[in-house]
Amino acid sequence: MEPFFSYAPTAIGKISDYSKRVLLDVMRAAGVEFLIITSTQRDPQRQAKAMYNNCETHGVTSQMDLYRGPGQQVIKVYDLCKALKRTPEQTITAMVKKIIEVGPQNVSHHAADPLTLNVFDVGPITMKPDGRQQKFADAARAEHRISKFLDPSNSDPAFHCEIPQPQPKSRPDVPATA
Repeated sequence: MEPFFSYAPTAIGKISDYSKRVLLDVMRAAGVEFLIITSTQRDPQRQAKAMYNNCETHGVTSQMDLYRGPGQQVIKVYDLCKALKRTPEQTITAMVKKIIEVGPQNVSHHAADPLTLNVFDVGPITMKPDGRQQKFADAARAEHRISKFLDPSNSDPAFHCEIPQPQPKSRPDVPATA
């Protein structure tokens, strides 16, 4: 059976044809027949919601381990808002403000330009047949076209893939325009 995947309603945007080929190659190598992409490109609002939900579900400590400096600043806003007993809406609003302040692409590569970097998450429990998660992780780590791969062993609740997109080659016989 040829592997295939679908997108969850939480995934805005689609991955490129190049990234589809990479993902399908990983699925074939792992013997995964089906999976669901749960997240792709994120604007600051969606990034804040994702971070809020992960802090609620997995705890602040696990999220501090997952993110670097700019993302940790956003998580500290979450933690402060929780201590001040802010509503979820107030907390997410404050997190969005911090994301914009530090630069969305600095917080998460999900906010990177999808023409240069496709970033997407796969829900581990969506893989069929079940029990192929480790084989998928091994195949993804071995895939040279994936520049970064995270999974639950790295404190990420999903399988997180980053695939640099091929860029058009400049032609040496054509002068660059100013």
